[in-house]
Amino acid sequence: MGGSSAVNGLVYNRCNRNDFELWANFTGDPIWKFETVVEAYKSIESYHGFYEDNPGPNHGTDGEMYVGKIEFLPGLDILFRALEERGIAIGDLNSGELSSGFSTLDYNIKDGLRWNTYSAFLEPILNRTNLKIYRYAWATKVHLDANKRAVGVTYNRHGQSRYVEARKEIILSAGVIDSPKLLMLSGIGPADHLSQFGVS
Repeated sequence: MGGSSAVNGLVYNRCNRNDFELWANFTGDPIWKFETVVEAYKSIESYHGFYEDNPGPNHGTDGEMYVGKIEFLPGLDILFRALEERGIAIGDLNSGELSSGFSTLDYNIKDGLRWNTYSAFLEPILNRTNLKIYRYAWATKVHLDANKRAVGVTYNRHGQSRYVEARKEIILSAGVIDSPKLLMLSGIGPADHLSQFGVS
């Protein structure tokens, strides 16, 4: 469990500040601006990376997601000298204060072990009575009420289709491919495109 964080290279890399500005402009929603999104990053981050001695205002220390570093980086000093000769900026690209340049990468590694989203957010709360984890379940539709409010989810598990109703909210976190796919299967998306496939 843990999605791509359970199989990726452990590199902790936020998007460039300019990417957030583009999303805010594209959607017309200022909540996507870096100054807003960075607060979410800070709230989940326990920063102990390469810039720990001077982390700046955009790193957090009390969150669940441990951000550390790799100690063995042979040849880095030589690379730094070459970059400096070429006038290339060196600094913390995750801070949002450097728009381009070279950054020593931080990693989601704690005590030599992978620190993924399961380790950070799920494992510590497995004993909660209000938490149920269904493995091998595949969401196929988000159900909406007459006011277009998400009220439930249909999913397949062990060959059976099941429906679960939401008491408060539904959080969709199925990755960059399956999230938009699930939305479109639920009738949320470009109307012309959906009508071609009989989805309404």
